[in-house]
Amino acid sequence: MANIDIRNGQAADWDTLAVIFHEAVREGAVAYTKAQRAAWSQVLRAGADWSLRMTRQEVRVAEADGVPVGFMTLEMNNYLDCAYILPRWQGRGVFRSLYQALEPSAKQAGTGRIYTHASLHARGAFTAMGFATVQPETVKMGEGDDGAQIWLPRFLMEKQL
Repeated sequence: MANIDIRNGQAADWDTLAVIFHEAVREGAVAYTKAQRAAWSQVLRAGADWSLRMTRQEVRVAEADGVPVGFMTLEMNNYLDCAYILPRWQGRGVFRSLYQALEPSAKQAGTGRIYTHASLHARGAFTAMGFATVQPETVKMGEGDDGAQIWLPRFLMEKQL
C-alpha cells in the first residue's frame, strides 16, 4: 500500500479536488441510486463559486505517492463541509488520517463541537471518529430526467470536543 501524506490544500488543488468530489459521489456512493448520485454532482465543480467555497475553508488533502486521493474541509464555525475520498482509496484509512489532521483546528476554535451532514455512505466513517447522529434528514437535490423530484437521505451528526 502507498504511503498517505496529509497536507494543507491550496488554490492550485481546487480543480483536482473537484474531480475527487465528482468521482467519489458518482462512482463511490453506492448507498444511493444512480439518479441520486447524478443529482448530487451533476457536473464537475469549477469556477469562482467552487474556488470561493474552498478558499473560505481549512482544507486538508490526502496524497498517495504525491497524488491527491481525498480531501476534507472545515468551515470557521466547525462545520465539516467536505469529506471525499476517491472510490479506490475508500476503506484504506484515508478518511481517518484526514479527520485526525483537521480535529485539532476544530478544538482550537473553542466551540466545543464539530458537526457535519453525513451521507449514508459516510455515516459509518464519522461514527468511527466519535460522531453521534443528531437526526436523520432528507434534502431535495433536484429533478430527474422525468421531472420527478430527487431526494437524498443524510444525517446531521456532531462530535463533542
